[in-house]
Amino acid sequence: MKNRAFNLSIDFFGITASLLCAIHCAFLPFILTAASLTGLQFLANPWIEYSVIALSLLLVVLSLLPAYKNHHHRLTPIFIVVLGFVFIIIGQFSAEEFEIVFTCTGAVLVAIAHGFNWFLFPHIIKKRKVVSKSRYSKSISIYFLIFKYSMIDVKKYEVVIIGGSYAGLAAALSLSRAMRKVLVIDSQSPCNQSTPFSHNFLTHDGSKPSAIIAKAKSQINLYSSTEMVNDETIAISKTHAGFLVDTYQGRQVLTKKILFCTGLEDFMPKIPSFKECWGNSILHCPYCHGYEFKNEPTGILGNGDVAFEMAKLISNWTKQLTIFTNEAANFKEEQLYWFKQMEITLVQKEIQKFSEVQGQIGKVILQNQEEHLINALYARPVFQQKSILPEQLGCQLNQAGLIEINEWQQTTINHIYAAGDNSNPLRSIAMANASGSVAGAFINKDLVEEEFNMNFILQS
Repeated sequence: MKNRAFNLSIDFFGITASLLCAIHCAFLPFILTAASLTGLQFLANPWIEYSVIALSLLLVVLSLLPAYKNHHHRLTPIFIVVLGFVFIIIGQFSAEEFEIVFTCTGAVLVAIAHGFNWFLFPHIIKKRKVVSKSRYSKSISIYFLIFKYSMIDVKKYEVVIIGGSYAGLAAALSLSRAMRKVLVIDSQSPCNQSTPFSHNFLTHDGSKPSAIIAKAKSQINLYSSTEMVNDETIAISKTHAGFLVDTYQGRQVLTKKILFCTGLEDFMPKIPSFKECWGNSILHCPYCHGYEFKNEPTGILGNGDVAFEMAKLISNWTKQLTIFTNEAANFKEEQLYWFKQMEITLVQKEIQKFSEVQGQIGKVILQNQEEHLINALYARPVFQQKSILPEQLGCQLNQAGLIEINEWQQTTINHIYAAGDNSNPLRSIAMANASGSVAGAFINKDLVEEEFNMNFILQS
């Protein structure tokens, strides 16, 4: 909240500077006509004008960049400002009769840029009744009062679920059946969007992930208390009334509970054709996809203890294993002995690329042009949290980079929960669905406890 107030306040300084620049540059000729009477001849010095323009530019940059970086991520205000200063600079080198036209046009463009920057702050599009008038008077300047009365009320929910894939929808179903007012905000970018088929999920073995999602949404739509929107959450702030949630499309809602089902972002190795095969024939989980490649030539991309443990696991599905370290091997003597006993090939040379057809891997081609025929490859890409919002709110991550939760999916911050891949090392649809159901049930339990305690206090 403090950062937002700062960004707005400095925006007011920026627009004031642009208007002062217009007054100085556009109306200075009129003032100078009386210079001999007023003693203001020094204002005719071009370095004074350049200094005012530079100061205005500095304030404009300070006001727009924090908003772009931390909130709306839109370049339009910056583009308009650059265009405005181009006009102002042209005005400085134009004939006297054109100087006022160019300079005023530039100043108006700078002012428009600031106005558009305000508009892109979702939390000023709609009126915030949850913020007291005293806080307005302390943190927001007089300019903002002009816009204050044109803003509408914030919509309120009991739970906002950020992420509408398997965990988010499972939680939404539990909460819908508990008659809770729920909003699901989904950016429609699930972690498994490249996977053609889902497996090891009861009643949906072999189904397309998109078909599972579509059916889940159609069932949840039968419950009137739950809304689902395609949008992206860009900011969440804690208020005395709950959590204020801002979205990319300008929505602003207030909620008692937050459930993050935001998933993880995988970083693919920079090996040609890895990305094309990911989720199809380059795999992360044998329980999800191992059966389809049973007893077939299979590779493991990895090194050290991680590759060793993966090799032990994958040997349950196939004995035709090759480990590609893509660098010098880093195994213990007993691990190397086990590879030899199990007839597992160890390749330490650097990989040049994968040969694939429509996502189906066929060969691993090394830098020395040596080729290895395989039908599947297991890999564990480096990942990070897909959303930075949990950390911004203070949620702790564990050593693996997952959101730290207890057995009821509660994070380290009160009233904030997490479910799915962002907090579970077992990445599968079945596990995401299970964790979402648990989160939904215990969020409802928390709400029941709070309502019960409040009613008890009121009746005492």
